[in-house]
Amino acid sequence: MKRFLPGMSALAFLLLAGCGATTPLGSSAPALVFPTPTASSGATGPALGSVILTYKGHKAPVDSLAWSPDGKSIASGSDDTSLQVWDATSGATVITYTQYPAPVGAIAWSPDSSLLAAAYLNHPNTIAVLNPLDGHTISTYRGHFAPVDSVAWSPDGKRIASGGNDLNVQIWDALTGNNVVRCSGHTNGITSVAWSPDGARIASASQDGTVQICDAQSGALLLTYHGHQGIVYAVAWSPNGKQLASAGADHTVQIWDATTGQTALTYRGHTNTVYAAAWSPDGKHLASSSADGTVQLWDAAGSLLYTYHTSPNHPLPITWSPDGTRIASANADNTIAVWEATT
Repeated sequence: MKRFLPGMSALAFLLLAGCGATTPLGSSAPALVFPTPTASSGATGPALGSVILTYKGHKAPVDSLAWSPDGKSIASGSDDTSLQVWDATSGATVITYTQYPAPVGAIAWSPDSSLLAAAYLNHPNTIAVLNPLDGHTISTYRGHFAPVDSVAWSPDGKRIASGGNDLNVQIWDALTGNNVVRCSGHTNGITSVAWSPDGARIASASQDGTVQICDAQSGALLLTYHGHQGIVYAVAWSPNGKQLASAGADHTVQIWDATTGQTALTYRGHTNTVYAAAWSPDGKHLASSSADGTVQLWDAAGSLLYTYHTSPNHPLPITWSPDGTRIASANADNTIAVWEATT
């Protein structure tokens, strides 16, 4: 999750739009209420938005979340300086890792769920590759010269991409920490990095208001997307690799073509900065988290399906279960809720 929030004080109280995807900016905002979704019984299973479990292991705000690709575990990183791995079904803690006295700003699982990459802020800009069962450190990468805000594992499991305030994406060997290649071109800090599903390209979002796509082998810049107005906090590839979703301080999530950069859809359901956006595994839905105090679930055509309410003014991370049935999202009270994402 992003540690730098320039302009946040002005945006935190500016509620501009309604809840629907077609609500224009500038309309008056309804009063925000924050009910807790409740489960319902019946043959069809829990209702959309029903909270299945609440994890209470952290003692400070949760900055990062990642569901393991095998669906069994969730890893969470916090300002309490702990990386915790816990059972996605029962909520039982598997391990609490506290080797580094620094907040855990970003985490990512290897594709086979056997390893975790964790970025520790200001210690000194360390990324550790860990065994999630015992916390054993496999490798440590310290190639960045400023805080790292995002890490992403390559689809083949061999490399990790990382980005932060030193303006470049660094791509390095996951087991040795040896630097492989750099993608340069941003003029301000990098907030999010994402590998294309085929492993050939890397997208990076930045405080400079752009998203850039670079070649993962050479580092060559392939495309720059200029659709946002203000900082871009999140970028995510569609599962088929044809589109990207990006989100930011302009309150929007934008879906655009990964080859041409042409905007296909601008989602305006949020009324404040959007800090996270994630595709469902089947590519039919997206979830986005905003400082307006909501996680919104919507389809790829821009139709709002469900709004999960939490507390406003907090940049809270989200992650989908690999089977697309559940979403885990952080709450402002240091807890994490796992809730139903399908009916």
